[in-house]
Amino acid sequence: MLKRLSLFIAAALLSCAAFGQSAPGFTFGQVPTPGQWNSYFSGKMDFSMPQAAGNVLTSNGSGWFSAPPANNGTVTSVSVNPANGFSGMVANPTTTPSITLGTSVTGILFGSGLGISAAVPANFPTLNQNTTGNAATATLATTATNATTATTALAVTGETFPASGQIVGTTDTQTLSNKTFVAPALGTPVSGVATNLTGTASGLTAGNVSGVVAINNGGTGQSSASAAFNALSPMTTTGDIAYESAAGTASRLPIGSTSQVLTVVSGKPAWATSGTGLTMVNGYINGFTLSNDGTTPNSVIDVAAGQAADSANAVMMTGTAFTKSTAGAWAAGSGGSGMGTGLTVAASTWYHVFAIIKGGAFDVYFDTSPTAANAPAGTTAFRYIGSFKTNASSQILGFTQYGQTFLWTVSANDLSSGNAVSETAITISTPPGFVTTAIFEAALNPSAVGDLFRLFPGTSTQHIALIGGLVTGTSNRAYVQVPTNSSAQVSYLVTSSSDSATLATVGYINPHVAPVW
Repeated sequence: MLKRLSLFIAAALLSCAAFGQSAPGFTFGQVPTPGQWNSYFSGKMDFSMPQAAGNVLTSNGSGWFSAPPANNGTVTSVSVNPANGFSGMVANPTTTPSITLGTSVTGILFGSGLGISAAVPANFPTLNQNTTGNAATATLATTATNATTATTALAVTGETFPASGQIVGTTDTQTLSNKTFVAPALGTPVSGVATNLTGTASGLTAGNVSGVVAINNGGTGQSSASAAFNALSPMTTTGDIAYESAAGTASRLPIGSTSQVLTVVSGKPAWATSGTGLTMVNGYINGFTLSNDGTTPNSVIDVAAGQAADSANAVMMTGTAFTKSTAGAWAAGSGGSGMGTGLTVAASTWYHVFAIIKGGAFDVYFDTSPTAANAPAGTTAFRYIGSFKTNASSQILGFTQYGQTFLWTVSANDLSSGNAVSETAITISTPPGFVTTAIFEAALNPSAVGDLFRLFPGTSTQHIALIGGLVTGTSNRAYVQVPTNSSAQVSYLVTSSSDSATLATVGYINPHVAPVW
């Protein structure tokens, strides 16, 4: 027992040397007395160690130990350094830091033990239960049980499928959009609205089809009749004509040029120049009756609808009812002014009315020229249809037309107290520039019984009318018709210069206008 204690003490003493104590001078196996023990350690164990928290006992490498003050300081900021796929952010880095970790990887994360990265197909094992292929091309190898109602999900043993509404069952009610049926062909639905279908539709009627069907699907692409016709029509230009060029083939006949007429060539419609392939009746005219306007008779002429060959017998002109005014220069269309180029209405002046074609359209204008010398620029065809005269106030005189007969509302006194004993020409109230037949109320107040009043056509030497003086001192009257020349003249003479002849022009017959049919 003493031996073991000695060894322990010796070991302790040897250990104490580590604390920098000098040897006590004991021999091996010696047991120190209490006095020796106390004497030795009382002077050798005064080791003062600071008692502050955090002190650490440190060797100086020479057998001495010391306890330097503990390290201390202040943390001013905390941050996270991104690495190995991780990232992070620090809230309140200088006061009460709160660290949130994240990742910069997009997609499925794959951990390698050293970090994380985006997963690639090679990171996944091959699927082999109820499937074939890999994860990217897996196909179902297990037979699925069908869903029979919209509320029953598709069930497959060992598999999970989406809820009802994403898979269509045999009796589900679903709406299909943007689907193209390749095979089998889609049959005619009993009811409902089908959209985006391709293929040939059969058995469809107005009662089970709604919406607009495109042309390439057998429709018109339009929602109204006029738009549908235009969409299918071969016509492209104003004036085009659609016709059947062959059985079941619609074709377009382009509009012809001005003055051309529609004819037939080899069984098909065609445009042709007037006189080519057709017969024009020379001088034909019908209608176009003139009258003073009912509202503004002093300045407006009414023209009835009519049809006539033009002056060259090359164009058949057809016109609707028109009105034209003497108020100003010609303007296109009914109701506009009608004075020819450079003309203004004047007093006691004759004006000739012409039907014209200008710019391919029918119109009417007034001219002082009987040959349409002042026609509006661009006139391509014209036809004379009548005349009117103004009074001393430049107002249109009243008249009535009955076919080719024109009667003045008030007769014109063109000869008073005529006593020429040789043939003398006088100008009367008929249109100049045209040969007409004047209608006169003629009177002779003879100086002797048997004196005569002769009337001659134009300046002819052959009289056509004769009025005899049966009673002296009394007017002997008669209605006579006498042709004029193109200067609106007739001639007369009486037997004695003491005779007195008068002529009141009641009207005239104009053979250049339309007769009454």
